[in-house]
Amino acid sequence: MTEPGMPAGRTSHAILLIFCPDRQGLVAAVTQFIHTHQGNILDLDQHVDPSEGVFFMRVAWALTGFGLDTRGFRERFNAEVADQFEMTWALHTSATAPRMAVFVSRQSHCLHDILARVESGEWQVRIPLIISNHLDLKPI
Repeated sequence: MTEPGMPAGRTSHAILLIFCPDRQGLVAAVTQFIHTHQGNILDLDQHVDPSEGVFFMRVAWALTGFGLDTRGFRERFNAEVADQFEMTWALHTSATAPRMAVFVSRQSHCLHDILARVESGEWQVRIPLIISNHLDLKPI
C-alpha cells in the first residue's frame, strides 16, 4: 500500500480494527499475516471481554515495504484469516485523516493544546467542528 502526499518524515501506516468470538490463536494469525507480507508492526492492543467472549484488537503497521495494496489486503486477509476466525474488521490508513469534533467549555488551555498538536502534525486529524456550551472561546 502506498500513500502519495505523506508529509516528509512521517511513516505511512495502516490500522486494522478487529472484533470476533474469542479463541486461541487470534493474535498469532493476525501478526503472522502482517509479517508474511513484510509488515512491521508499530503498535498492538488487544482485549477480551470475558463475560461476552469477544476478542478486540487494534494493530498498526508501517506500510513501507508492505506487500499488499488495499484491495489485495482485503481479499487475502478475508481468505487467510478473517473468515476462519469469524472476524468483523475495518482497515484504515494514515492517508485519510479522521475527522474529530472538539467539545470545550470556558477554559482555553486544552483547546489550544489540541490545536497546537494538530498544527504541528503530531495529531493527524481534521477538526471541522468545535462545540461549546459557552461563548468565551467563540473567536477561536
